[in-house]
Amino acid sequence: MRKLLIFIFVGGILCSSALADLEFLTPKVDGYSSPNLEVGANASIIVKFSTTAPANVDAVKLYIDYESAFIEQNSISITNLNPGKFTVSESNLVTPGLVRYQLRTNPEAGQSPLAVSSAANLIQINFHVKQTAAAGTETYFIRFTVNDQINNVRVVDSGNDVTGQRIDPTGANAIHIKTSSVPTFAGINTVVDQQTGNTLNLNWTSNGSSANDLDTAGGAATYYAGHDGSHSGGGLRFNIYRGLTNPFSATSPLVPTHNAFTYINSGLNDGTEYFYLVRAQDDCTPTRNEEQNNLVVSDIPTDHTPPSAPTLTASAGNQRLQLAFGGGGGDVGGYLIIRYLTSPSGAPTLVSARDNDSDSNGQEHGDIYAVGATLNGGKVIYNGNGSSYSDTGAELEDSHLVNGTRYYYQIFAYDPVDGSPRQQGRNYSSAANASGIPGVAPQAVKNFFAYSSFEADGTTSLYLFWDKPVGDSAYGGVAFIYTTDLENKWDWYSTWGSGSVPLGLPPDADANRDSWVTNLAAGNIKILAVADSDAIDSLVVRQDVVGTALNLNSVYFIKAFSYNKTGVPFLTAGTSLTDSSMLDSVLRDRRFSDPVTAAVRPGVPSAGETIVRGGGVQPITFSFTKVEGGLGINPFTILPVPPVSVVVAGGAPRTVSTIGDFIDAIDYEGAGTVAAIGWMAHSQIVGYYMTGAGFTGTEGGGIDADPHKELLVRGRAYQISVLKNVEVVVSEAVAE
Repeated sequence: MRKLLIFIFVGGILCSSALADLEFLTPKVDGYSSPNLEVGANASIIVKFSTTAPANVDAVKLYIDYESAFIEQNSISITNLNPGKFTVSESNLVTPGLVRYQLRTNPEAGQSPLAVSSAANLIQINFHVKQTAAAGTETYFIRFTVNDQINNVRVVDSGNDVTGQRIDPTGANAIHIKTSSVPTFAGINTVVDQQTGNTLNLNWTSNGSSANDLDTAGGAATYYAGHDGSHSGGGLRFNIYRGLTNPFSATSPLVPTHNAFTYINSGLNDGTEYFYLVRAQDDCTPTRNEEQNNLVVSDIPTDHTPPSAPTLTASAGNQRLQLAFGGGGGDVGGYLIIRYLTSPSGAPTLVSARDNDSDSNGQEHGDIYAVGATLNGGKVIYNGNGSSYSDTGAELEDSHLVNGTRYYYQIFAYDPVDGSPRQQGRNYSSAANASGIPGVAPQAVKNFFAYSSFEADGTTSLYLFWDKPVGDSAYGGVAFIYTTDLENKWDWYSTWGSGSVPLGLPPDADANRDSWVTNLAAGNIKILAVADSDAIDSLVVRQDVVGTALNLNSVYFIKAFSYNKTGVPFLTAGTSLTDSSMLDSVLRDRRFSDPVTAAVRPGVPSAGETIVRGGGVQPITFSFTKVEGGLGINPFTILPVPPVSVVVAGGAPRTVSTIGDFIDAIDYEGAGTVAAIGWMAHSQIVGYYMTGAGFTGTEGGGIDADPHKELLVRGRAYQISVLKNVEVVVSEAVAE
């Protein structure tokens, strides 16, 4: 029975009727054309308009009658292929055998007519062929009715029919309805163990590519793809079955309707054999057709793949090293750590699961190395599952070590053993290395001071004296760094970690290393001298030691840092602290005390000392300035032996010996000039500041509450804040 089809196409067109066509394209299964449809198949048909001259389409009307004996009424849906140009004005699909559908351009929704220069797809009709349809039938369930000029598919321009040819969906032939037929598929090709653990890779690319999704008798598409004559298994779906024996019952697939030629089955137990069967399935509904090949392929998952190399660092403490470790990828079951007393030559050969599993049955693990075992000349101190050491996750404390001795470590990661799913495990990674020297920062030297002296040859030298820490076994020596530009370069308030200490060597050389190097480079701070021995308590710095002649017009501000014993020579005098590779080799594992300070002016001998060859201390003029909006920080030092003579703003000299005397001398000539005066002591800034009740001392630091009882110290680097600019001359006191 042939049903009536009405399709009205309305718009403006600039060509004659002979130059335009309206057609139903060949039905498609999963996007591929096929005039032969298997019962139960899902398909679609596109309505296409073609023209040889430009046209503007503003309305589409589709009234069709379809063969309800072949087409599932509830399966029909219509798709507007140009939603930006048309709005659905009518859609009635509820009556079996009838479709009533219209599209119109809606200017109020911002739509404009569809401009067609050559061709445009307008509508897609989606439908399902009943699985109960009579096979072998040729049907015109969608076909033009050419002998009804009024109700034909039409293009109307000013009331004139200019549609042109009406073309049947399959030309002279109808669509063929075919019986159900299963795909042809030879089955799975391979199951491969990649030896990465708990995983097997399934592959049927070869057989899948040569599979046929056509009914061999009638050529109907049996599944998602028709492939336009080049039929392969690319459009098929596959059911994957798995068993633990062969044969096994393939009733419930492990993975249904898999749309690929490969599959990775993970979460398996290493050492267990798994059997696989893969069958192709079509898309006929409601009952799909599955081919019944019985090709079973099996394999056993194993794990012969080690983790990647882990990371390891060693941080020093008193008679201990804190080992921090981790990494190795996402499949790590533990770590093996070996300690050496000398740098190891290569790494030990560790026996992994891959070495023990010669027949690849996935049963054998790698060897276990107990704590205390000797490997490659080293000692196992950790094996990942507990030891006599304190294990806090990714850290291990190696204690009872000798301070100042370098220890070497190797770490290996290995993958898990047993568990659920069972893992073959204990394949050892390549080694990562680290070393460290246990130790603590020694006490600071005491009574540090510096002198300047003229030598017999007329050159100038600096003499450094200090008292070594008493009974401090960690003390290995002392380093002296200096700057001649305290005000602009030596930042007394730089922060290291959570503490505030003067810029210089940080207590932990590993901490803030990059920031430290950057600041020292910017400050042009260099090493003045090094006493790389715990037996030295004085040094002479010759004029040419620091690389250039000592500047006789500059004050050298010096800081002394004690450091611990490491067995590695310290930096030499004149070295600029800017070379990161040098810092890594010399300063790693070295710990520094808090600094002690001194100041000296080359060429200005200090009176009263036996090493002075001659001459007296020349007067030094300090210009103390205030800062707008603040107090300002002005550095100065006392080079002569107190008491000293202080002259302020050209006034009369005053003899002073205490901090209070110094404040009084300045304020006597310029009342209220001094705001604060301070210096470094015990890793903090101490001193006195002005309040309404007079000058008050800072808490702590061991200073007297009365500044008149706090003696001036020769060579100490002081800081002073003033409320007005003032010039101060300091010289030796005039003998009475």
